[in-house]
Amino acid sequence: MRERTTSRLIHNEMRRQRNIEQTIRHTAEELSQEEKVSAEPVDEDWTTRFFNIAEDVSNEQMQQLWGRILAGEIKKPKTYSLRTLEALRNISPEEAEVFCNIGNYTIIIENTPFLLYSLSYFDKKEELNQFYTNLVEMINIGLLSAVDDIILNKEKTHDIIYGNSKLPFKQYDPKMNIKLRTFTPIGRELFQLIPQKIQNDYADWVRTYLSQKQLGENDWQLLTENRNAEKKTDMLRMGSE
Repeated sequence: MRERTTSRLIHNEMRRQRNIEQTIRHTAEELSQEEKVSAEPVDEDWTTRFFNIAEDVSNEQMQQLWGRILAGEIKKPKTYSLRTLEALRNISPEEAEVFCNIGNYTIIIENTPFLLYSLSYFDKKEELNQFYTNLVEMINIGLLSAVDDIILNKEKTHDIIYGNSKLPFKQYDPKMNIKLRTFTPIGRELFQLIPQKIQNDYADWVRTYLSQKQLGENDWQLLTENRNAEKKTDMLRMGSE
């Protein structure tokens, strides 16, 4: 029995050491692209908590996330809270994948991520149902707010950013509210970790949706009708030449 116990302990410690080294490798890869890091040391208690968790993470995808967290904390201490470490500890690889997918449909306003969506974006009922299933899942694990009642300040022009695109937006019609789903503090911290994959169809939809909201329904309908009339005139002109 003593030999079996010793063998098990050795096996577990070897596995944990391997997990730590894999995570540190991802950290080193992240930091190799940085020109400057903070001279401030990472808090000792934070470091202890980090490695106590990371040593039991064997999934490659999750090791990458933990490696990015350590790199981010080294670059700028106090970026990630202890609560965020504990939250990520309890997130499965499947849940992390859903969160990454949600991140692909996230806009930035004043350095803060928001989820912008509408029924008009989804072409199929199955896509809508899957989106809401993912949304509820992220709410349940504490990464997204349960309500989407954030309304933009109508007196201010906001720069709405998606990927490399920036759209200045000011809501002139007081009846046209833009409602946004907010991330929780933990969700905002974790959003910094995920590489956003730009969806071109969503980018086009965002521009159209915000332009419509900015002008108001009636003005947008008039603008659309004028554009369609101009296209029809151009087609007739080309056909007569």
